[in-house]
Amino acid sequence: MLPLSERRERGKKLRHKIGRDRQADWCPKKGRSDPVATILAANSNRLRYLVPIKMGRMAAGPFAFFRGAAPLMAADLATLPVCGLQVQICGDAHVRNLGAYAAPEGHLVFDINDFDETIPGPWEWDVKRLATSLVLAGREAGESNTGCWDSAEAMVRSYRTSMDRFAAMPVRELAKVETHPPDQRGTAVLLYAVPFSPAAGQT
Repeated sequence: MLPLSERRERGKKLRHKIGRDRQADWCPKKGRSDPVATILAANSNRLRYLVPIKMGRMAAGPFAFFRGAAPLMAADLATLPVCGLQVQICGDAHVRNLGAYAAPEGHLVFDINDFDETIPGPWEWDVKRLATSLVLAGREAGESNTGCWDSAEAMVRSYRTSMDRFAAMPVRELAKVETHPPDQRGTAVLLYAVPFSPAAGQT
């Protein structure tokens, strides 16, 4: 593995490929595929009798639709520029796919608990989907737009600072990452452990 200083320098150079401010840009591309057709195509290999149940649940509201339409967001994200760092992404990162369960050592872990959509892909996709889910879940819960925005910002900030910390850890330590309590602003460190990747610390 490359030294941490060299990995950081390589990561900084990638900002010339896509600046951090450009990560926030999105608008529907001309010729974008019909969203309904995309969802129908994604359902083509599902059990037919379960599809109406899934569609009914998605119709409950924006957040429910978002949860059931991972392929739709993936199609949109695929049109956006990325820095080029590939990791094993969750593929369906949202707040309802985080949960608590017992670790092999017996203590309670809060982590991603759904890997049905996991694939190698750009790290940006998981971060953007998780941030979007915080906004939609917050709105569903009656949170203000400012509160939703603050939650998304806090998550992204936590991701950034956590990855910076993880990058300096030996592999064995990284595999045993523990959560930290919220700071003075009430912002908790990102709670799920990130699988080790040489990409850590490059952005």
